[in-house]
Amino acid sequence: MNQKFEWTSGNVTAEINNPELQNLHYYPMFDSWYPILKNGDTVNSLVKDLNPELRNLLSEQSIKSILIVPLMVKNEFWGFIGFDYCKSDRIWSESEISILQTTAANLGGVIERELAKTELIEAKETAEEMSKLKSNFLANMSHELRTPLIAILGYTEILKTEIEHHEWNEMISTIMHSGKRLLETLNLILDLSKVEADKVQINYNEINISEEVFDIVNMLNPVAQKKNLYLKAAVKKEVVLSKLDKRLLHSIITNLVNNAIKYTQKGGITVELDVINSNKKDYAMIRVVDTGIGIAKEDQENIFDEFRQVSEGYNRHFEGAGLGLTIAKKFAEKMGGSISLESEVGKGSTFTVVFPAEEEVEKSEPSIIVAREDILPYSVGKNKKVLVIDDDLATRKIVELFLRGEIEIESASNSKDATELINNDVYSLVLMDISLGKGISGVDLLKNLRTLPPYKNVPVIAVTAHAMVGDKEKFLSSGFNDYLSKPFAKKDLVGKVRHWVSNGNSNGRNH
Repeated sequence: MNQKFEWTSGNVTAEINNPELQNLHYYPMFDSWYPILKNGDTVNSLVKDLNPELRNLLSEQSIKSILIVPLMVKNEFWGFIGFDYCKSDRIWSESEISILQTTAANLGGVIERELAKTELIEAKETAEEMSKLKSNFLANMSHELRTPLIAILGYTEILKTEIEHHEWNEMISTIMHSGKRLLETLNLILDLSKVEADKVQINYNEINISEEVFDIVNMLNPVAQKKNLYLKAAVKKEVVLSKLDKRLLHSIITNLVNNAIKYTQKGGITVELDVINSNKKDYAMIRVVDTGIGIAKEDQENIFDEFRQVSEGYNRHFEGAGLGLTIAKKFAEKMGGSISLESEVGKGSTFTVVFPAEEEVEKSEPSIIVAREDILPYSVGKNKKVLVIDDDLATRKIVELFLRGEIEIESASNSKDATELINNDVYSLVLMDISLGKGISGVDLLKNLRTLPPYKNVPVIAVTAHAMVGDKEKFLSSGFNDYLSKPFAKKDLVGKVRHWVSNGNSNGRNH
């Protein structure tokens, strides 16, 4: 044991720096004290009554009597306060002992709070470090998976249109389906990490939920038809308005419909939309009704938990990571909504999502002409050139093949080669990766490019596998005009190129 603090009267010399009173072992000198103090009791003794070794040690300090009161922290013996008297043999009274015990208890409480505070700070720092490590891991995993997926999905999309042999075409379709399944799983994991880190950015806008329902039903109809299932929308009002984040709403309905298709073997799925009134307030109610296998009552409580499915372990019958319903629930609650389940085994399930509805305002809608994004008009690409800067050979080849015959392409694999091309020519558009391997990054290369007069207004699109939360906003704020995450479909790339080559001005931003 060691002395940490000492208080003395003015007539007694302090002994805290006395080496003979530091680093003392409880055994054998204090062997009779330790069990008493550990039990929370006090030691009240005259020095002359102590064992010879301890008596000699204390007598050298002119100590006549001693009182030891234990300090208990979290009900454990932590230390003690020792009171000694040097004038005469003194037996401490019960009232004096009680006062000193109260003092020790208060001091123990202070120590306990300070220890708890220290533990809390350490736990917070550990949690922050673990969160940072997790974010870095997910970012690296996302980047490393998205980069090869551009080759898998890109080449299969091209081969599917080029190969007419039926059996080979089916093989290519299987590869594409597997690649998309891997990408979907990756996106679900990243969405979950965003929710857990409370980093989901919600952009509220007034949305017509009816349009979203019809769009999703049309998008997923081919998936249902492959299983000979019907997928239909039952919308009671053409306009059902609510202030929501369009991306999150799309994710919620898509996850619920995909889940229904997965667990339905015959019959089909109906997506219903209605407006209900509760407590004089209107609510939009979306119901995804399926004729699937249903969910047992004992499983319904866990169905929204992460990585849980109706069938699990070696006997599971359905693919997927078990994250779709978790994310749908978390996204719904993030936007002030709720999600519930009714199900019966063998008859099907109904998932109900409810959001506050906005009052409909009569207004005339302008007619909208939607341009096809899968074909780049020759007039747009004529006499124009696009520079592709990417250290990944597969990405450069995919971009060239997607845009082949539509516009002239030149490419560079690093910042040094890109700088040479930029200094010798003026391109109408630059598609730039962020991580360029050796040399400077795409962000730094963009800064250099903007210092060149011919490139002050040339649009630059970040085409990157960095697709974590906040990445898009970060790159747009760094000066990029637009953002396209890997892997991308041909129509997505062509749509971006078509837009920026047509406008030919970097002063805008595409959000």
